[in-house]
Amino acid sequence: RDNRVFGTLMLTRSFGDKEMKKYGVISTPDCFCHKIRDEDLYIVIASDGVWDAVSEEEIMQMGGEQYSSDDFSKKIVKLAIDKGTRDNISCIILRRN
Repeated sequence: RDNRVFGTLMLTRSFGDKEMKKYGVISTPDCFCHKIRDEDLYIVIASDGVWDAVSEEEIMQMGGEQYSSDDFSKKIVKLAIDKGTRDNISCIILRRN
């Protein structure tokens, strides 16, 4: 349900969640490396409340290069709220200079 473990726990909350450990939820992260390329304009770091409501495609279509990092993150947060997110909302934009 809603891409959550047992319909309750979003994967980012598995770190240190004692209640779910008895069901086999572990906090070993899945890590990967991505070499930043010339065409990578920004990195979006956001919480569940953003990703539950807003797709990567929607963010890419917003034209982030037109905004400061602060304005772009606020626009993403507003979109998540407007789309009815029901989880915590945080968003950080790292822009390439």
